Amino acid sequence: MYFTVPRDLRYESVPRPVPGRNEVLVRVKSVSICGSDLSGYRGGNPMRVPPLIMGHEFSGEIAECGEGADKFKPKDRVGVITNLYCGTCSNCRQGLQNVCENRFIIGTTMKAGSYNGAMAEYVLAPAEKIVPLPDHVSFNEAAPGGASVDSPAGDKARGEYEGKERRRFRCGTHRVNSP
Repeated sequence: MYFTVPRDLRYESVPRPVPGRNEVLVRVKSVSICGSDLSGYRGGNPMRVPPLIMGHEFSGEIAECGEGADKFKPKDRVGVITNLYCGTCSNCRQGLQNVCENRFIIGTTMKAGSYNGAMAEYVLAPAEKIVPLPDHVSFNEAAPGGASVDSPAGDKARGEYEGKERRRFRCGTHRVNSP
């Protein structure tokens, strides 16, 4: 589903991505619609700038591996950590990768740019961000795996991080099954 302008999502054919070095191509089996996707659709989220294929909470199967991504093979069941942080900025060095100054998030638009997401048949991901799924975990159960937030992230952005405890929260999602 291609996000073209606010309040306009379209089914469009796009070229099948080709994995580069240390990347895998994931065939999407389940994708969740996050509240941030909905606000982006409505035009109220600066992290969803068209043109973009949204979808940052998903699971699927490995379709193809790029050079160097030899830990995986086609048909492996996987989830994906969608926060693609640099590891070198001051936030990353402090362990705050969720507010990395240079990060991409699959299916969103960040300062570093846009990265097409999983509201498509296929999505690219760095091999290091792939998480194997046990057989007893369904694709639907795994899809909202990216829907956790680290509460101090917003506090740090507002300059209120000192003395805060780290807590994890699960967000509600709506799930759409891929064909």
